[in-house]
Amino acid sequence: LIDLKQIITTKDFSLPQLIKTLFTLGIKTILNESPYYHHILQELQLLNETWINTSTTYIGGQITSLGMQNKSFTANNHPHYTILSMHNIGYNFIYTRYKVSYK
Repeated sequence: LIDLKQIITTKDFSLPQLIKTLFTLGIKTILNESPYYHHILQELQLLNETWINTSTTYIGGQITSLGMQNKSFTANNHPHYTILSMHNIGYNFIYTRYKVSYK
């Protein structure tokens, strides 16, 4: 049995208060995918851990076409990247090298 709760916010919504309430209810981990809330959590110094995902499948909507000049790749017709190697510079910068396949 899963006990689901719904949070309804108003213009008086307080993210710090919500996090404090969740913490007192025993919720110690929050998974967030919203760039907006990620930014707010950093401003409030409430974010203590993060990870960055990289997808090696190049599919997308209009964001992949600056100025709306190019057609986006589709799920059936897209380049696919294979990670060849990962490297780091210092303690806070990583980069990957990819092979691009078109079929």
